[in-house]
Amino acid sequence: MCGIVGAFGFIDNALLERMKAALVHRGPDQHGTYLDREVMLGHRRLSILDLSENGRQPMSDDQGHVVVLNGEIYNYKPLRHELENKGYRFESHSDTEVLVHGYAEWGHALPEKLDGEFAFAAWDDNRRELLLARDPLGVVPLYYAALPDGFFFASEPKALLEYEGLPASLNRRALDQYLTYQYAVAPDTLFEHILKVRPGHALTVSKNRHIQERRYDHPDRTPFDGSLTEAAGRIQTLFAEAVQKRLQSDVPVGAYLSGGLDSSWIVAQMSQYCRPRTFSVAFGTQDDETPYVEQIVSHYDTQHVPLRVEPDRYDLLPQITWHLDAPPADIAALPTYLMAHATKAHASVVLTGDGGDEVFAGYTRYRRLLAAETLHKLPTHWTALTRPFLHQAPRRRLNEILKAPTRAGRVIAYAAAFSEEEKDAACLHTQRHAAADAEKQFPNGPFLNQMLAFDQAQLLPDDYLMKVNHSSMAHAVETRVPFLDTALVRFVNRLPGHMKADWHSTKIIQRRIMKAQGIPPTILHRKKHGFNVPTRAWLDHGLKEVANQCFETLDQRKLMRPGIGKNVLDHFAQSPAYYTRQFWTLLGLELWCRTYLDQDQPKPLKRL
Repeated sequence: MCGIVGAFGFIDNALLERMKAALVHRGPDQHGTYLDREVMLGHRRLSILDLSENGRQPMSDDQGHVVVLNGEIYNYKPLRHELENKGYRFESHSDTEVLVHGYAEWGHALPEKLDGEFAFAAWDDNRRELLLARDPLGVVPLYYAALPDGFFFASEPKALLEYEGLPASLNRRALDQYLTYQYAVAPDTLFEHILKVRPGHALTVSKNRHIQERRYDHPDRTPFDGSLTEAAGRIQTLFAEAVQKRLQSDVPVGAYLSGGLDSSWIVAQMSQYCRPRTFSVAFGTQDDETPYVEQIVSHYDTQHVPLRVEPDRYDLLPQITWHLDAPPADIAALPTYLMAHATKAHASVVLTGDGGDEVFAGYTRYRRLLAAETLHKLPTHWTALTRPFLHQAPRRRLNEILKAPTRAGRVIAYAAAFSEEEKDAACLHTQRHAAADAEKQFPNGPFLNQMLAFDQAQLLPDDYLMKVNHSSMAHAVETRVPFLDTALVRFVNRLPGHMKADWHSTKIIQRRIMKAQGIPPTILHRKKHGFNVPTRAWLDHGLKEVANQCFETLDQRKLMRPGIGKNVLDHFAQSPAYYTRQFWTLLGLELWCRTYLDQDQPKPLKRL
């Protein structure tokens, strides 16, 4: 992956250089520029394929087509062969050159031809037209701002903010989304006037700067009517292909290994093609996963590099906020950032298990909400029956979950950092629309598949994948995600829910396949373990004082009613599992305001 920037209708070479410089962490190896009378394109390169000068971007042909690419096109070789048969000649072994000639041949239909994790911009000098596109699952980010002076785009918002005509300001519509989900929902960002290109979408900007958006990804949703055995066989084939194609590289490729289901399956599959290079990170906490990691390392004879980082690094949160361009409310951004920093000395490309839970139904909340769905239909005594299936939460939130009249309402009530009632009590002058939007966008179908589709469309690209991309590329580490291979996701999404999860089990078909592959039973049956940080311990050792100071400043911004942060801290000990999300949501918001609205230089949190 790399960093791309550009503008249409506004030419300023000094601005373009500043935009590129803002993304130097994404592409430390090379940089390039294309300028003409009304378009400018810039690129920061992390060299992965064709390390020679021939791979430098922006890349162009002699017919007026120019491309900048961030990401990887995994089917570039068959596409190249197809184009060569049509008479096109290639000067490099780069996947970017396939986009240049592909744009000349297929025009707006180019994104449909691609299999990969990508965001790109393509300029047609003859039509005076700019095309932007983003991969179907939203693995690679792409942002834009359509302003009176011109159309601007970049891999990260911070590059757009280099333009003096775009001062950082808060998008209050997105604030409501953020307080619900801990992230802004595409196309919104927390920045006013900065939008995301939505996954599976393309934007065409014409010479009069008219913007046309279209969805190019239209997967087959026909329900699969075969047996569990047939489905498992098809998944195994697709997963093997997904892993194999992500090993294409001219630099070494490794894999993050946690000893969980998803990373273990990736390593098991990698072992069919090579001796895997694996990385694990120990944070020195009580829930260290090292024993599980060591079991997989031994079982598959991997070239293993154990990394150890200090977990007590919340002082880095302002720096992480700058890299995320968003609040670090999903505090897993901290260990992700530390892990990438430790990995960079050994590898620039790693395979990760992201997306496995949202595709194969790995979260406990899926089971709990399936249970609540059934119990919801029972007479009035069902609240007591449902409590064991739901997380520990104050009775007020539990009642919201149980009383929600729709599936979307129950999903949101379960997952929200702040419920609708809590937002009404906490917020000043905030547009209230997140819940209503979710009701309109919640897909049709069986409940489990509805939840999975909702998470794939929103939670993954707007939170988890953004967090992983920005946190990893902060150290120029490219992450690749086999579980989000387009063909694999499209097939698994067609399966009936009972093949994936029920009241009692998660990842039913995945565990079956992994068992058949000989993955150790201790891995198959271990409890799910995420990236956790010791919030309560940090509060007891200095973070509480820092947070109180931040919450006092947040009160002064008049976004929230005074004392909301203090109230969260006062009640934290009563229900840490519940108030942890609210704590990081509020602290993250203040850190984002300081970093971008106040334009504070990131400095260690302990010294704020």
